[in-house]
Amino acid sequence: MFNGRNQFLAKVNDVNENHQSYQLSIEIEEDKLVLLTLGSQVTVDGCALTICAIDAQSITVELTKDNLRTTTLGSLQKGNTVCIDMPLKLGDDITVFMLSGQISTQAEICRIFTSEHNHQIWLKLDRIDLSKYLFEKSLIGLNGHVLSISEVLNDKFCVHLSMSQKLSTSLGQKRLGHKINVEFNSVTTVTVDTILRQLNSMSDLIKQNITQIAQDYMSRDKKAE
Repeated sequence: MFNGRNQFLAKVNDVNENHQSYQLSIEIEEDKLVLLTLGSQVTVDGCALTICAIDAQSITVELTKDNLRTTTLGSLQKGNTVCIDMPLKLGDDITVFMLSGQISTQAEICRIFTSEHNHQIWLKLDRIDLSKYLFEKSLIGLNGHVLSISEVLNDKFCVHLSMSQKLSTSLGQKRLGHKINVEFNSVTTVTVDTILRQLNSMSDLIKQNITQIAQDYMSRDKKAE
């Protein structure tokens, strides 16, 4: 699990793609590199990946077909900046929204408003059916950063970055048209899905009752004849 706080920015050192695998080599500063071990997990722009190789200056992570399908990682090129987050360890703070690193979908930046003390980003979900998980004031994971949703408009939503967040996170470097990895709050998804299942069950029960009432009514009419 990740909390979005043990983060730092890093550069993509190399992209190795062949018919068997798709790997990213990421340059890591020495003071961060000593904290990482072979086989452990990190998130890269919010997506949980396993470290498959470590050398003196970098780590290598391997992407699955699902990673390439659901995340922005397949479009990364050498020299691109990514956000790395390390997993929680004993004694770390537990936030209200824990990140699993399982990306739900992507969102495209469609508007950016910047003022002296604020940076507002509007995003549009790639999948409109997932807009049911968007609620104002709820938390959402964007490229591994936990942010509060300020406003929702159908499948669009906006978040605000402070000037320090703009400078210290990968989100502050994004421009119009750039894609962002989205992880929904698991509490939100479970709550919404449970309510929808209950409503569907109630709807089916109501339909069954109406059908039964109609059949009983028709049966009484036949007996009366």
